[in-house]
Formats: sequence, C-alpha cells, structure tokens
Amino acid sequence: MEIRPEQLRGVVQLLENDPASYRAFGPFWWFIKRLLRRFYAQNRALYFLGGSDEPETRRRLAGLYPSESGMFEAALHHYAAKVQYGEVYDGESYWPDDESPYRLVDPDMGPANLVQ
Repeated sequence: MEIRPEQLRGVVQLLENDPASYRAFGPFWWFIKRLLRRFYAQNRALYFLGGSDEPETRRRLAGLYPSESGMFEAALHHYAAKVQYGEVYDGESYWPDDESPYRLVDPDMGPANLVQ
C-alpha cells in the first residue's frame, strides 16, 4: 500500500517544531525525506527538503522493506526506539538488518546538524 500525505502529518509537525530530531530516523531518513518532498515540497518550514540523498542507503533498506508502508512502519519504529533511549539528536545509529553502525548527516539540514 502506498503512503498518503495525511500519514505524514505527525512527522511534518515534529520536524517543523524540531528539525534536528531528523537524526532519530537514522538510515530511514532518506526514505522519509523523499516522502516529505513528494507531498510537502511547498511547505516553507521544511526548508531541508533539498537534493541531498543517499540512494545506496535507500536501496539497501528497500531490500529489507519492499513496500512503502512496511518501510514507513520500520522508520517510525526506529525513531521511537531512538526517542525511548534518549538519542533523538544522536546522528549515530544502526542498520536494522545487522545492527552495524550508521552515521547520519544531511547537508540540507544546515543549522539542524549542530549538536544540541
């Protein structure tokens, strides 16, 4: 099933209020960013929807989560786990398939890349 714009409203509100929290999405950020760009490109508060991307990261995750809805659910789960452990602003994360390290930095985030 394909994701609908209303499913992203919570993510949009979160990032409008606290753009630096994008880090909690870890490798799933690039998938979330593409969804946001698809539905919310005109939202000026989402200034970070530029062209930075990691296609290889998205391909690797797509191999694990072939449907958009599955990937979206996994992204929300990853985010919730980072929040639960107090790691919202930690750019260090992990790959869901083998838990090897993953470092997230999105150049489009500008000031939101600064450590809190």
